[in-house]
Amino acid sequence: MHAAQWRGAVARRGSPDGRVRALVSVGVCQLMTLAPLVLQPHMSDVIEFMLAASQDGDNTVALESSEFWATFCEAEIDESLLWMYAPRLVPVLLRNMVYADDDDELLAAEAEEAGLGKTGDEASELKPFHAQG
Repeated sequence: MHAAQWRGAVARRGSPDGRVRALVSVGVCQLMTLAPLVLQPHMSDVIEFMLAASQDGDNTVALESSEFWATFCEAEIDESLLWMYAPRLVPVLLRNMVYADDDDELLAAEAEEAGLGKTGDEASELKPFHAQG
């Protein structure tokens, strides 16, 4: 991606149309998946861009841009740069977490299936898993 193309994408990031902003985020995610080395020289700008998009007032834009962080972690590039942004990124990701009404039931069912019991009061359940035996 050339500098002029990146400036064009950043300009569209400010578009009043939420669909355009969401599509720009999708495009950056796809580029990160298909050609992360192309973005690597611009990674500071990309991270800033996606951090701003993750905080967009339009939920669709925020959701689409949140996919970038998982894509970033899967890409085979230097992850040390992301650690510099962690103090700003973690609160954004936590704020964007949304659970459906049935997520509590799903988590309880998964815990029961894993053999963790229901009460959580038994001594064996309070020990770390590696301490059992």
